[in-house]
Amino acid sequence: EDAYNKGHTTFMGLELLVGPGALVPRPETELLGTTALDALDQLRIAEPRIVDMCCGTGNLACAIAHYAPAARIWASDLTDGCVEVSRRNVAFHGLAGRIAVHQGDLFDAFSE
Repeated sequence: EDAYNKGHTTFMGLELLVGPGALVPRPETELLGTTALDALDQLRIAEPRIVDMCCGTGNLACAIAHYAPAARIWASDLTDGCVEVSRRNVAFHGLAGRIAVHQGDLFDAFSE
C-alpha cells in the first residue's frame, strides 16, 4: 500500500501526514536533512534560524525542528496542497511555536 492510501509515511524517523497536492518525501531527501543537521551541529549556533523554501509536506522543517530543538524555521510553498499538509504536520508534531508555514513564491512568501 502506498503512502497516499495510508495517509502517512516515515521521514528521518518521524511519521508524516501526506495528502493530495504534495509529493511524498523521498528517502534520498533524508540525506539533505542529515547534512543540514550535521552542519548545524558543526556551526554551533545557539538558536539557528532556517528557511525551507518549497517545503512540500514540511518534512525537512519538521525533522530539523525535531532533531535541533533550538531551531526556528520559516517554511514556504506556492501550492495550497503543500501549505495545508505542511501545517498539518507542524501541528501533528506540536511544532507550531517553532515552525511558521507561509504561502507564496520563494522569498515573496516572507514579504508580509
